Amino acid sequence: MASLIPWRRGKSREIEKRRDPSVWFSDWLFDDTLFPTLGPLFTKDWYPRVDVVEKDKEIVVEAELPGMDKKDIEVSLSGRRLTIEGEKTHEEEKKEKECYLMERSYGSFCRTIELPADVDPSSVTANYKKGVLKVTMKKTKEHQGKSIEIKTG
Repeated sequence: MASLIPWRRGKSREIEKRRDPSVWFSDWLFDDTLFPTLGPLFTKDWYPRVDVVEKDKEIVVEAELPGMDKKDIEVSLSGRRLTIEGEKTHEEEKKEKECYLMERSYGSFCRTIELPADVDPSSVTANYKKGVLKVTMKKTKEHQGKSIEIKTG
């Protein structure tokens, strides 16, 4: 007879995880909210955080790319898809009296964002300042917002 596990909203999956020893440590070890500094140790890929803001006449996309150089970032637009990709490398070397330390970290990323409206490709501008990439795109005329008056009767 199968063992019975009491069902509680949102808890049944947690109980199932506890029974499987293969996930005992992976859940908390690779969770970037619990240990954000361990992520780069176990994977070479990383994904920058991206904000998409739709305004009346434009769409603004901001991506957090700390520590990157402008030359290592590529931005492209194909229809309604904006792609931001790049590679981050960091190398640090310390030589002291009786100590030698060499650390390297690297990672590549590619984020493709589906835009909420069509944009004019000739109006796209991209600025990179203090680790934040800001891409501004003007909407095409047919996709700009329009207020509709409600009539009675």
